[in-house]
Amino acid sequence: MFSVTITVLLSTLCFLNLAQQTDVCPPNLIRDRYLQVRGNLCYEFVVYRQVTHNVAKAYCQRNGGTLALIKNLETQNYLYRQLLHTYGFPTARSWIGLSDSVRENHYVWDDNTNSVFTHWAAGEGPTATADHEPHDCVVMDIAAAGKWRDVSCGVDPAIVPHEAHIFICQYHVQSTVSHSQTSVTTSDEVQTTTETTVVIETTSDGGVQSLFTDNTSVSSTTCPSVVCSLGCSVVKINACPECSCDEF
Repeated sequence: MFSVTITVLLSTLCFLNLAQQTDVCPPNLIRDRYLQVRGNLCYEFVVYRQVTHNVAKAYCQRNGGTLALIKNLETQNYLYRQLLHTYGFPTARSWIGLSDSVRENHYVWDDNTNSVFTHWAAGEGPTATADHEPHDCVVMDIAAAGKWRDVSCGVDPAIVPHEAHIFICQYHVQSTVSHSQTSVTTSDEVQTTTETTVVIETTSDGGVQSLFTDNTSVSSTTCPSVVCSLGCSVVKINACPECSCDEF
């Protein structure tokens, strides 16, 4: 019984910690183990569905994001390790937000920036020869150490099942998020309210600049009603009104 209680408590604490970390993500996303925060981005690992590129891209855009944009080796390694180790998909292929559907061999990210960093497998991408023209979209191949391959974008998965893949969406964190926590201390006369605000600021390029808290105390007075007897008047001596009586 004791071990079961500890397990439930730890699970609850992990869930609360996850919810707190992912509070900076768009509010319409489910807070679960498939949502992660890294730097100024939220990543949603949709590893429980296999769809075509067009469906995956539309899903990310509908939630305010894009398919994963991998513009440096650090991001490449992070996403690869998550799919391989955290989620356990050693043979999967995952859609990323890169394609040459507008102009052949000119690969562009879904945010309309050119592809500078690349991680192509041998014979893939701009250097591909056979059967390259209909392959306009890109997957990360976990079985090939995370190397990229270009494949068809919108083929019906009922016809070509192997072109339905898992995918990763990315979203920008909210620039400022406040969590208000109120504590109240009450005595006979004075009530004090403390509000704690957590603020996350981002730089112009999207990086996280600072994380700080602001504690504000607000005091208010709760006074009893006062009714004075004949010959006495109500005056405000301290914080609350009192009776002042003339001496005869």
